[in-house]
Amino acid sequence: MNGKMTAPWNKQDDQELTSLIKKAKLMTWLRNITISIVVTVVVGLAAIIGNSQFLNGIDGKAMWREHTILQIKGANLFESSREVRRGWLTLQVESHRYKVVEGVPVPWNTDKLEYSLGNDYRGISYGQNSISVPDPRMQSNQFEYYRSYNPFNGQREMSFYVPGVNYNDKILNDLPALAEISPNKLVEMAISFDQAYTPEEVANMLPSGLTQAWYWVDTYDQKQREKLEFITGPSGVQKYGIPESSRQVYGYGPDWEGIVKPAPAQFIENLRQLQQDGREDMEFRKIYDYLRQDKSAPVASDVRLLGVVLTGTAEELQALNGNSYVRGAVLGAIVDKY
Repeated sequence: MNGKMTAPWNKQDDQELTSLIKKAKLMTWLRNITISIVVTVVVGLAAIIGNSQFLNGIDGKAMWREHTILQIKGANLFESSREVRRGWLTLQVESHRYKVVEGVPVPWNTDKLEYSLGNDYRGISYGQNSISVPDPRMQSNQFEYYRSYNPFNGQREMSFYVPGVNYNDKILNDLPALAEISPNKLVEMAISFDQAYTPEEVANMLPSGLTQAWYWVDTYDQKQREKLEFITGPSGVQKYGIPESSRQVYGYGPDWEGIVKPAPAQFIENLRQLQQDGREDMEFRKIYDYLRQDKSAPVASDVRLLGVVLTGTAEELQALNGNSYVRGAVLGAIVDKY
């Protein structure tokens, strides 16, 4: 026996072994690909389901929130429809608003909002941009501001004057203009009072025959009133303000069907829910705290009114002439009955 070793396999065996190794590698590769595909599908489905559940959660809350805000913010505004667009962990909502003037709907503006995981609420566009147009009468009286018009329909935007705030004697009074309007035209008008009144006082002092469409609630503490006087006069000492936009004031009115009547108690309840919501905590909590004063919570009797939105014919609204409680009167939408 010599010392030379011979291989225990021949060439055919070597080829079979190589083939087996290739098959094993292929099976491992296929297994890994299959696992990756399954994991990807499972993760993708989980992400889709999670995204859907997240959006379902904020969808309902967003709808409730915007509906509740609309009930107390913005004079004589209602929602006609809304469009919801869903993305990846984002929800965009377009809310279409309108007014009602003696039963006639007037398209008004669109608010665009976005909800997301990182920033659960932010406004994209609140439909607050108005068209400011010089008014010859206001210019002749050296007003420091222009009249505002709605950019969607060209209608006048109402504005309000806070009692006790200095407006440099530049307060609009559109009551004389009613005589220039066709008597049968339907008119919306913002009335600012000379002081705060209770809802009962307002109901008794306003002329009968006019529709009390919306009530402006006093939400201004002394600090806020002082901030409204931000324009410095020629003397450098005297400061005065400009009126409040009708889209930014707080108050209450009927629901769009007119089934639920305007009530201070409902205003308080809506405010209570919103100040606990957390997103715009400071905005609504300040109002809540102002109304409750030193009590644990505000009640309906804490509500005082600074103004009202009235609707009627141009002729009917002339009944406001000569009433001492009218500090400012600003025209809003004007429409035909038919």
